[in-house]
Amino acid sequence: QMNEIVGGLVSKAVDAAAAYYTSGASSIKGAISKDAAAGRISKEQAQSSISKVNDLLTETLLPGKAQAVLENPDVSAVLNNAAMKGAPVTVRKGDTEIDVGGSQSEQAAPAKRSWWSRLFMPNAEAAAPTNSRSVSPTKKSYFIEIQRRTSDTGTLIFEGIRATCWWDPTNRIEAGTYTGCSKTKMAKNKHKAIYMPDAKSKKTGANEIFIHHGSDPGSSWGCIAVEKEKFQKIWDSIEPVNGNITVHIKDL
Repeated sequence: QMNEIVGGLVSKAVDAAAAYYTSGASSIKGAISKDAAAGRISKEQAQSSISKVNDLLTETLLPGKAQAVLENPDVSAVLNNAAMKGAPVTVRKGDTEIDVGGSQSEQAAPAKRSWWSRLFMPNAEAAAPTNSRSVSPTKKSYFIEIQRRTSDTGTLIFEGIRATCWWDPTNRIEAGTYTGCSKTKMAKNKHKAIYMPDAKSKKTGANEIFIHHGSDPGSSWGCIAVEKEKFQKIWDSIEPVNGNITVHIKDL
């Protein structure tokens, strides 16, 4: 009976995840279409951006490599919840077998829960037995919106974080949607940053635009400077996977 309950919860979790990603992609594509209709970007740029969003959505929901059931993060989350509640569930993957929950004593329960968490979460190699195999997490996507309110000041929005941001008004990049952005560190000064590969400097024509910390328009030579403490929170929240960030810039 417990396996049937867990199976039902897994199905609901997977459906919820699919709805979340599909809704987010629709919102982004709607913003791109509005930019095109307003003439802020060309039709060709809009079609290219929407195509990239579609590719990213497909890759997120239907990865090229067949994914085992236990490699699905929603399945892992449901089973982890069962473990925390002490539900007696046995999980098998290849040559690895785990009894999740159902501990006989309070002292035994933490060890079993830790065993499960370490096996199916990132960095599992630090604690799993020699016959276990770690599971690679699914690539997570992120969306950053930048609202430009004046010629050099605006608001950056990321997952509930709102931060003031600035840029050089004489070297301001075009409004629009930039896909394939990545968490990184700048080569020259090693500052933490988010690289925007399709954004070009108006002054040099080079693809050298980043989002990084700063305190005013003078902190930027074309990049987007963000309040230091809030940018640190944003940077810490993003998993370092190449090309998993979309940045949308719009003029208000």
